[in-house]
Amino acid sequence: MRAHRLVAQREAKAALDAARQEGRKVAEAEVLKVLRAWRFARNTSRVNVMPQGQEWVFSDTLGLLRDRTGDIHLTSATQVYPEVVQLFNAY
Repeated sequence: MRAHRLVAQREAKAALDAARQEGRKVAEAEVLKVLRAWRFARNTSRVNVMPQGQEWVFSDTLGLLRDRTGDIHLTSATQVYPEVVQLFNAY
């Protein structure tokens, strides 16, 4: 999974750099390329979105997350792959 996410990170950085250098917005095709490279984690906690009989779904949380005490934190994926999140925000 990490290797795929590193590819997505590299693609996101290249897309952001190209958009900046060319003075344009991030393109939908660039976002789609990053999403296709990304590998989502298996999540057994999202029971509200699981089809009946399934034990897990692919799911990731990017950006900010409020914990049970109300504190707000960056998710670990956001910290490790910041350009992926920056690309999504720029789009």
